[in-house]
Amino acid sequence: MALAVAMTMDAASAYGDMSLLMSTDTDFRPAIEASLRLAPARPVMIACPPGRVGPKHDFLGQVLSFAIPEKHLQASLLPETVPGPDGRIYQRPEKWSG
Repeated sequence: MALAVAMTMDAASAYGDMSLLMSTDTDFRPAIEASLRLAPARPVMIACPPGRVGPKHDFLGQVLSFAIPEKHLQASLLPETVPGPDGRIYQRPEKWSG
Protein backbone atom coordinates (compact mmCIF):
# COMPACT_ATOMS: atom_id res chain seq x y z
CA MET A 1 0.00 0.00 0.00
CA ALA A 2 2.76 2.45 0.93
CA LEU A 3 4.56 1.88 -2.38
CA ALA A 4 1.37 2.49 -4.37
CA VAL A 5 0.69 5.72 -2.47
CA ALA A 6 4.28 6.90 -2.95
CA MET A 7 4.12 6.15 -6.69
CA THR A 8 0.90 8.16 -7.03
CA MET A 9 2.23 11.04 -4.92
CA ASP A 10 5.43 11.16 -7.00
CA ALA A 11 3.36 11.47 -10.17
CA ALA A 12 1.13 14.15 -8.62
CA SER A 13 4.08 16.23 -7.43
CA ALA A 14 6.22 15.65 -10.55
CA TYR A 15 8.94 14.09 -8.41
CA GLY A 16 11.39 12.38 -10.73
CA ASP A 17 11.26 11.79 -14.46
CA MET A 18 9.41 8.46 -14.42
CA SER A 19 8.02 5.66 -12.28
CA LEU A 20 9.80 2.32 -12.21
CA LEU A 21 7.83 -0.44 -10.55
CA MET A 22 9.71 -3.66 -9.82
CA SER A 23 6.70 -5.90 -9.40
CA THR A 24 4.08 -7.62 -11.51
CA ASP A 25 1.55 -7.63 -8.66
CA THR A 26 -1.85 -6.65 -10.06
CA ASP A 27 -2.62 -4.78 -6.83
CA PHE A 28 -0.55 -1.92 -8.28
CA ARG A 29 -2.98 -1.38 -11.17
CA PRO A 30 -4.91 1.45 -9.42
CA ALA A 31 -1.64 3.26 -8.63
CA ILE A 32 -0.47 2.92 -12.23
CA GLU A 33 -3.81 4.20 -13.54
CA ALA A 34 -3.80 7.14 -11.09
CA SER A 35 -0.21 8.01 -12.01
CA LEU A 36 -1.10 8.02 -15.70
CA ARG A 37 -4.12 10.25 -15.09
CA LEU A 38 -2.14 12.69 -12.95
CA ALA A 39 0.89 12.86 -15.25
CA PRO A 40 0.06 11.37 -18.67
CA ALA A 41 3.43 12.33 -20.19
CA ARG A 42 5.42 10.76 -17.31
CA PRO A 43 6.61 7.26 -18.28
CA VAL A 44 5.73 4.24 -16.17
CA MET A 45 7.95 1.20 -16.54
CA ILE A 46 7.52 -2.22 -14.96
CA ALA A 47 10.55 -4.41 -14.28
CA CYS A 48 9.37 -8.03 -14.27
CA PRO A 49 11.13 -10.64 -12.14
CA PRO A 50 12.39 -13.72 -14.02
CA GLY A 51 9.55 -15.98 -15.07
CA ARG A 52 6.91 -13.27 -14.68
CA VAL A 53 5.25 -11.36 -17.49
CA GLY A 54 4.32 -7.71 -17.74
CA PRO A 55 0.87 -6.28 -17.14
CA LYS A 56 -2.00 -8.00 -18.86
CA HIS A 57 -4.02 -4.81 -18.59
CA ASP A 58 -4.45 -2.46 -21.50
CA PHE A 59 -2.66 0.77 -20.63
CA LEU A 60 -2.86 2.03 -24.23
CA GLY A 61 0.88 1.70 -24.71
CA GLN A 62 1.62 4.10 -21.85
CA VAL A 63 3.30 1.45 -19.70
CA LEU A 64 6.43 -0.35 -20.83
CA SER A 65 7.60 -3.57 -19.24
CA PHE A 66 10.83 -5.52 -19.43
CA ALA A 67 12.23 -8.69 -17.86
CA ILE A 68 14.96 -8.49 -15.24
CA PRO A 69 17.62 -10.96 -16.41
CA GLU A 70 18.40 -13.72 -13.91
CA LYS A 71 22.13 -12.93 -14.22
CA HIS A 72 21.49 -9.38 -12.97
CA LEU A 73 19.70 -10.66 -9.88
CA GLN A 74 22.51 -13.13 -9.21
CA ALA A 75 25.08 -10.31 -9.53
CA SER A 76 23.20 -8.18 -7.00
CA LEU A 77 23.07 -10.74 -4.18
CA LEU A 78 24.50 -9.74 -0.83
CA PRO A 79 27.54 -11.68 0.42
CA GLU A 80 26.92 -14.98 2.28
CA THR A 81 27.64 -13.21 5.56
CA VAL A 82 27.56 -9.55 6.55
CA PRO A 83 28.96 -8.19 9.82
CA GLY A 84 26.68 -5.81 11.68
CA PRO A 85 27.87 -2.67 13.50
CA ASP A 86 27.53 -4.56 16.79
CA GLY A 87 29.84 -7.34 15.58
CA ARG A 88 26.98 -9.78 15.01
CA ILE A 89 27.24 -11.81 11.79
CA TYR A 90 24.16 -11.90 9.58
CA GLN A 91 23.68 -14.88 7.27
CA ARG A 92 22.04 -14.60 3.85
CA PRO A 93 18.91 -16.82 3.78
CA GLU A 94 19.53 -20.14 2.05
CA LYS A 95 16.68 -19.55 -0.41
CA TRP A 96 18.52 -16.44 -1.67
CA SER A 97 21.74 -18.28 -2.40
CA GLY A 98 20.67 -18.99 -5.96
